[in-house]
Amino acid sequence: MQYRTYGKGGPLVSVLGYGAMRLPTRGKDAWGRPNFSRATQVIRRALQAGVNFIDSHHDYHRGFSEEAVGRALKGWRGQRVHVQTKTPFYRPEKQDYFKRLLEAALEKLGVDCIDYLLFHSMRMEAFKRRHKAFFRFTDWAIKRGLIPATAASAHTMPPRTSGPSSTPASSR
Repeated sequence: MQYRTYGKGGPLVSVLGYGAMRLPTRGKDAWGRPNFSRATQVIRRALQAGVNFIDSHHDYHRGFSEEAVGRALKGWRGQRVHVQTKTPFYRPEKQDYFKRLLEAALEKLGVDCIDYLLFHSMRMEAFKRRHKAFFRFTDWAIKRGLIPATAASAHTMPPRTSGPSSTPASSR
């Protein structure tokens, strides 16, 4: 397994992470309740192969993804696993809503601190409207030791900047 330093001076995390968005499920519903036994086996196999970074979300598998990850991590005796999950700060909810999501994630994952809690699917419009509330929330969580830092993920392209001309050079 290859590892890279996460951020400046951060931990070594596996280049290959485990995304808990598509876990084995019961029945044919790909987004349904995970088959917890099978999901634990699959996640544990990834950890045994050296994966030490798992990404989840409060709503993957209709809210059961974090629980599946927590079950797989329970009793794990191998290398330290870095856990990432997300919060939907694009939703115009009050702080208490996000606090409840964070507290539920900690319980489901079976951890005291979430390594990476992302302001998920951030778009510039939402950030402009919600950034102050997001920073108040993350400051609250950092002070309590529930997360170590503020982070975000985006599903948009950065604005195009002016760069080299796209006009072809003339031939000689």
